[in-house]
Amino acid sequence: MQWEFKIITSQKEKDYWNLRFREEYDGNIQPYDAQVRQMMCSYRSKYIRIENQDASVGYARIAVKERNVLSIRNCRVCSLEEMLIEKEYRHNGAAAALIAHLRDYHDLAYIHVTAERAERLKRFHEELGFGVVLPHPHDKGMAYVYNSKRLNMLLTNHRKAANDNGAAQKKFMIPMNVLKDEAA
Repeated sequence: MQWEFKIITSQKEKDYWNLRFREEYDGNIQPYDAQVRQMMCSYRSKYIRIENQDASVGYARIAVKERNVLSIRNCRVCSLEEMLIEKEYRHNGAAAALIAHLRDYHDLAYIHVTAERAERLKRFHEELGFGVVLPHPHDKGMAYVYNSKRLNMLLTNHRKAANDNGAAQKKFMIPMNVLKDEAA
């Protein structure tokens, strides 16, 4: 199938997709608090719609991470926070195409997902290059699924920046034990 990807700029359309996501989501999703809602409407959130022959198939919301993430020169880190493919378009490659597009064109480094989905979709994620699953540090029901190549690049750049600056490793979302494992 031929997929097209468009950045959503209309707040009305963003609200529509957020509502659709909440209607369809089969996990235990918490209501959006004021801080999350503000972030979802800020420059730190980007909404991308996937289309097929002018029909909207679904969307994804990615977040540009600026705090608590590796501080690296010339490198952005984005996470997939929400994604919805309409039921009639599921199981035909739309989700894979959307994630691949986000990975290739929007600096997608990891997927924020329930731990159950991370386990259930392990092979799917691995086929797209997201093979490192780590538990969320504060929410036992959630996990991060990292893009292995992007993770290695981030770690390499982080080590170089730390060596160049003589700086200690900064706090970020990738747990320190991953750094130790990668260094070995």
